[in-house]
Amino acid sequence: MNRLDAKNEIFGVIGTNWSSVLTPIVGSNHEVRYFGLKYPNEVPVTKYWGRLSLQTVSEDQETLRNGLRRYRSYGIVMLLLFAPINDNQVATKLDQIRDGWRNLFRHCTAADNVQFSRARVVDNIDPEAAWLRANVVAEFEYNQFV
Repeated sequence: MNRLDAKNEIFGVIGTNWSSVLTPIVGSNHEVRYFGLKYPNEVPVTKYWGRLSLQTVSEDQETLRNGLRRYRSYGIVMLLLFAPINDNQVATKLDQIRDGWRNLFRHCTAADNVQFSRARVVDNIDPEAAWLRANVVAEFEYNQFV
């Protein structure tokens, strides 16, 4: 597995589970966006949404066998959550969404061995424009053979 494979798997976990986490809480009024991609329109101020960001922290060589090096790659996945302030139940809904994502990362392994750990919520973030904010952060790791 290489970094692009790992990124695609992590994006796959988010894409596959996004609706199952949010739809029971906010109906169909949600979307996910991926850091680094350009979108033609701004997110409507009435919509719940999230932005996914990944950061590789270290890639340590673990073993060398038969000419192949195995690196253990470690990183952080951050799901930035935005909830519209104009919803009169925004605080309760945002709590449910962030806890849903934290719990998902705690119990999830991506299809090809990307493992998540230390999932946590970062809240009490200042509002941004028309949204309340919370972040869900999890560490990830995977093996890379070169």
